[in-house]
Amino acid sequence: MIDNNTTIQPERVRVSIFERIVPLAAFGLAAAAGGIGGWMIITLMTSLAQNENAGIGAVSGGLAEYTIYPLVFLYAAAALGVVGICVAVGRMVFGKQTSSPSGISYLVLGLISLFPAAVVWGAGTAIIRVLNNTSTTHPSLIGATILDWSYAAIIVTPIILFLLLAWSLIPFKARPGRRFGPLIALVLMQILLFAAAVMFQLRVAELWRINMAS
Repeated sequence: MIDNNTTIQPERVRVSIFERIVPLAAFGLAAAAGGIGGWMIITLMTSLAQNENAGIGAVSGGLAEYTIYPLVFLYAAAALGVVGICVAVGRMVFGKQTSSPSGISYLVLGLISLFPAAVVWGAGTAIIRVLNNTSTTHPSLIGATILDWSYAAIIVTPIILFLLLAWSLIPFKARPGRRFGPLIALVLMQILLFAAAVMFQLRVAELWRINMAS
């Protein structure tokens, strides 16, 4: 006799690696943008330490040039994120043998991936405050803080990249069927990636304005 109150759970199927690896590659580019930005700021600070007579124009111009590197990586991440969304949509339509990862995992990993870029943004903001004479902290203390932030961005970047690679390749299973959560999460992360790229682009324009006014 069959118990009608018993709910038959669908068989769990493997989660598509291809669907995971594309958006996580975009997140990886975003994380790399922060690491490269941190390295560029350290390079700039080292150069300024060797040239103590560098003026506002030299500092702002140098920071603007170095900010272009993370900017390019962020736009590349946003472009690859569009591909990831297309893959997610295609899997919802055609994918029958595999499942999708949870949307929460995309959001958590995506936000973590933006952490290095956020740290570099904060370091750049501290430099601009010094250039505009709006900082209340002694420049020497700000310099040490900027270096600490930049080193932090460099250190956490490979950790994040390893985490993304591991999560994209480790096999696991989930319930089958169409899942809109991952697609919604990817769209939200796409908005954040594009917003981060635009913010860095505006930062470059701001630095060049300071350079021209000096």
